[in-house]
Amino acid sequence: MHETTTLHFDLSHLSPEQPFTLHVGSSRYDLAPHDRRSLARARRSNSALGLVADHRITHFAGPVRLPGDAPMLLRVTAPKLRPDDLLDRLVLTSLHLPRRYRMAALARQPQTQTQWQPQTQGRLAVNAKLAAYGLTDDGTGLPPDKQVVIDVADFNTATDAAASLIFHHTELMTLQPAHVTHIVNDVIYWVAGLDALAQSILDEAQAHEADPKKPNWVNSLPGTNWKTGKPDPAHPVYMWSENTLANLKLPLGNALQQTKADPTLEGQCWTVQTGITKVGMEAAPPTGELGGPSVETYTVKELTPQSGVENSFDYSPTTRTGTVNLKNYYLRWLQITVDQYGPGNEPVGTRQALGVLSPVDTIMAVPLPPDDTPFSFSFVEKASRATVSFGGLGQAPFSWPYDGTGIVLTALFNYAIPTMFIVLGVGVDQAWRGNQLAGAVARRRRLYSEARDRPRSVDVG
Repeated sequence: MHETTTLHFDLSHLSPEQPFTLHVGSSRYDLAPHDRRSLARARRSNSALGLVADHRITHFAGPVRLPGDAPMLLRVTAPKLRPDDLLDRLVLTSLHLPRRYRMAALARQPQTQTQWQPQTQGRLAVNAKLAAYGLTDDGTGLPPDKQVVIDVADFNTATDAAASLIFHHTELMTLQPAHVTHIVNDVIYWVAGLDALAQSILDEAQAHEADPKKPNWVNSLPGTNWKTGKPDPAHPVYMWSENTLANLKLPLGNALQQTKADPTLEGQCWTVQTGITKVGMEAAPPTGELGGPSVETYTVKELTPQSGVENSFDYSPTTRTGTVNLKNYYLRWLQITVDQYGPGNEPVGTRQALGVLSPVDTIMAVPLPPDDTPFSFSFVEKASRATVSFGGLGQAPFSWPYDGTGIVLTALFNYAIPTMFIVLGVGVDQAWRGNQLAGAVARRRRLYSEARDRPRSVDVG
């Protein structure tokens, strides 16, 4: 399901004498500057633009094809100003929400007392996005029909960039459009400090354009090779500036507090878990005293959070054996491998295949609680750390030595065999119906034959 719309942008803080590109997934659109005629035409279809000064509505793109049942991150880029930058200059980001979900959320908003302001006499309070353009909630802001609140989402500003940064926190981000709309429109756009974060984005972007030696609000850097831990220029990433991170603390903390206190987000942003209130502690071994031999300790760090795999780790210093216990919550097979590294991140020994982790069991497509599956390995004498990999069918890039077994088993048992049984089931059903039809035709023919061969009687008067 898709929707098409025309998107508008406020890039008034940057020079108009440069090309801007809108990225929507793998699609790209060139931004066109607004003139008086295009702006008048846009205001006839977007009521929010009538509340914004002409010089603040600078560019547009459209019609743009967008998903109608999922959120989409929009990115606006411009040519890089420094030759050593690895990526184009990121100018603006925004989170597009499907229009039908915006309308549904707005219909429920009067029931949310934190956003509904009785003193506005039936009008919606103005969020930070429109407040940044000089609007207030004293009766001169939004019209009673709420159309502005729906249309303003197609006008992309620095406030949207600030909101998208907050939304990308792992405890807020989701792909469920109804939850996204509630988190963004009813929480993030109302948190304290959002306007300061948006202003810092504008200031740093403008300063970077005037002097490329100064940092942008987000800068491109080499990524990190997850195997070696070293910089990887072949896979660059965007990294927020120190000023952006400093101004992000207040609105992000506010958003996390509000979502954790929202009962409608239970199971999405927070859960109630039965915990252990008391854990027995063993006495420290005497070897921990001063002057005694050193004791091996360990720490566990997740390199890819929210992988769908719950883990715990045990280590035996006497045998130098590590045991990782895994619970797979997703419907895919995973190949478990381990690589070991020395103090300088140099590979030690060879890669070990520990086995295969099966998917979670289900009954009528309802997942059951998974059990722990232990995988043990011995630390090489020169190894100081080990990386345990869960490989299978998922997002690219793929590495066959790490993902091959998981991909094959998932494709076979979770895709090929169920599909084969579905096809066989349909075939058996069609054959059964065909036999029924053939039997009915045969019975009709037999009755017709009997009626035709039956001797006729003639009354003679």
